[in-house]
Amino acid sequence: MVFNNYGNGTMTWGSRRSRIHTDDSLEIRYSASRIHSVSKMAFSLTADAGCEYGAGVTCHGASWPKQAFLG
Repeated sequence: MVFNNYGNGTMTWGSRRSRIHTDDSLEIRYSASRIHSVSKMAFSLTADAGCEYGAGVTCHGASWPKQAFLG
């Protein structure tokens, strides 16, 4: 499992805009056999979400411009 999260604080020196972000991954190995020609198999699931707020942008609601993402 890998978790990369950060939030609070400004994007650049003197900026009033802040960012919240999470990028999380889960990797699962489901085969580790030397019998077949492929020795190992695994898959990964990743979630990515975040937003920016302040200095005229918002994370949610009907305000424009909205600066949020989910993947």
